[in-house]
Amino acid sequence: MQLADPEKAKHASMKVKKHLEIEVGNLNEDLGNDDKTIAALNANIGKHQKTVQEMTIALDESHRALDDHKTALVRSDKRCSELPHIKEELEGNHDGADRARRQAAGEKSEMAAHIADLERQISTLSNQKRKAEVDLAGLRESLEEFESLALSAEEKVKRHAD
Repeated sequence: MQLADPEKAKHASMKVKKHLEIEVGNLNEDLGNDDKTIAALNANIGKHQKTVQEMTIALDESHRALDDHKTALVRSDKRCSELPHIKEELEGNHDGADRARRQAAGEKSEMAAHIADLERQISTLSNQKRKAEVDLAGLRESLEEFESLALSAEEKVKRHAD
């Protein structure tokens, strides 16, 4: 039985060896599958890292755009707060211009009345001048008549005196 025991031991050892070889084959196959899985995961990690980088860049651009919009909003708010003051100033200027326009219209009306008065005075003076010229012409005629009468009277006096 001693022979049977070494045979059994050899057979058991072969069986264990075969079982271990199958196990090693299975482990090698699992290792190969795991290597493929790791490679696929590494590829996915690379894709995800690229996506994260792109999203980070997009987020940074969004932050810059947001900052630009905030700055524009602050400028717009500032301009909006200035507009009531500008409006008040323009309304004051408008009121002043309106007062000046009304005053100029009043002065225009006064000047028109003054011009009409001056035109009446000119007309009256022209009529008086024409009348004075007629009177002057009449006086000249009368003067000439008197001179001629005086001359004739002097001649008569001279004739009577001689």
